[in-house]
Amino acid sequence: MGVKITYELKGQRRKELVQAISEVLGTVAKYKSVPTCAYEIGDLVVDREGAVIINDGMTPAEVQHMVTVLEAQGFLPTNYGENAFDGIEVSMPREMFTEKALENLHKIVNAKGELIAKAIGTMDLRIIENDVKVRFPWFPRTEDGDEVKHYTQFTEALCKMAIERNRVASTPKKSENEKYDFRCFLLRLGFIGSEYKALRKFFLRNLTGNSAFKNGKPNNEN
Repeated sequence: MGVKITYELKGQRRKELVQAISEVLGTVAKYKSVPTCAYEIGDLVVDREGAVIINDGMTPAEVQHMVTVLEAQGFLPTNYGENAFDGIEVSMPREMFTEKALENLHKIVNAKGELIAKAIGTMDLRIIENDVKVRFPWFPRTEDGDEVKHYTQFTEALCKMAIERNRVASTPKKSENEKYDFRCFLLRLGFIGSEYKALRKFFLRNLTGNSAFKNGKPNNEN
């Protein structure tokens, strides 16, 4: 799954964007000349219109870090995060969270971000906090009431875990079986039994692997 972040910059300003991205990634930019006039920088491309095209090589956390650093330097995207969000936002009351719970929430999202992002179909997993709400502008627009319910239940369970756990892991781990690993995560969130079968199926639909067998289905199984 890739993502396109639009900056709409040309000429010298585009060159400055390329240089800034190179510094963030610690990678030298390569100019591809005509006809594309694009720059390749590690796992991304800056096209002739100033759009940044990112492939699967970057995690959501890495993308978010890059965008944040670029924003601090005055490079503001026109189609990313709050600047152009056109999906479904789930929010929770800020008063639910202690500072420790918020810290746990960020750790959980950092650890599971790659799978969460792929399951949802997004690269933007920023959590927006103010004195009133903790906001999750993560989810694609849909008119399907069941999908909206799944998004809401998932967010509520994520927050519940952050509030109730004393310690949570914060280090991402590469998944060798996405469906199995994310199914286990959904079960830990409380989505157990036939009541949540549709929710589990919904969140596993974009992932690879086998949800029932950690190391894949045995060869003697049909």
